Amino acid sequence: MPFDPPADREQSGPPLPTARRESRARMLAAARMVFERDGLHDARVTDIVHLAGLAHGGFYRHFESKEAAFLELAREASARLGTPLDGLLFEPGRLDGLGDLMRASVRRYLEAYRLEARLLGLVRQIGWHDEEVRAIRADSRMRAVARHVEPVRRLQRAGLAEAQVSPESILLGLIGMVEGFADRSFPRPGVDRDLATAADQLSRLCLQAMRLPRGGDLPVGPRA
Repeated sequence: MPFDPPADREQSGPPLPTARRESRARMLAAARMVFERDGLHDARVTDIVHLAGLAHGGFYRHFESKEAAFLELAREASARLGTPLDGLLFEPGRLDGLGDLMRASVRRYLEAYRLEARLLGLVRQIGWHDEEVRAIRADSRMRAVARHVEPVRRLQRAGLAEAQVSPESILLGLIGMVEGFADRSFPRPGVDRDLATAADQLSRLCLQAMRLPRGGDLPVGPRA
């Protein structure tokens, strides 16, 4: 599958020279192709450097191991993916159009996931037994929860959202539902042909889970 070489992560030290940045990007692009083809366990550094057209020793100037290169790719893919809640506002008085925003955010997430599906599938697989890999997506989820937890709590206090479930659980549930759908749907043939329907149905479920109307602009009344 063709793709552009991933951009460099921010470095803690001074910027890398241009030639080294370029060789590093080529190495990461080649590593991604090999990982997606062979999996992390069977991937060989020899195959990565051969595909990149670089010397074997060049790999170890950038990465301590193939696992380190995989972590880099996993972090970059997770950053590009974000969460299904990116771009949403859960503020009382600003609920007009929340249904449209939710649908657009879920659609963006599904489209981004489809582009990263093979790599993210590996991240999920490796994450079952590697805590550092598992933490990559977990950290992304928790940042989203931290960003939205107080607005959701204000909705609950105003009687505009489900109040019998903690804001943290609501948000993790919404993220988990969409994330789980994507995890299980891609790269399955045919699913990507109807992302609009999937996004619409998932956004309906998200709003219903919060006890918000689909349009997001009508109060649902106080909770007992």
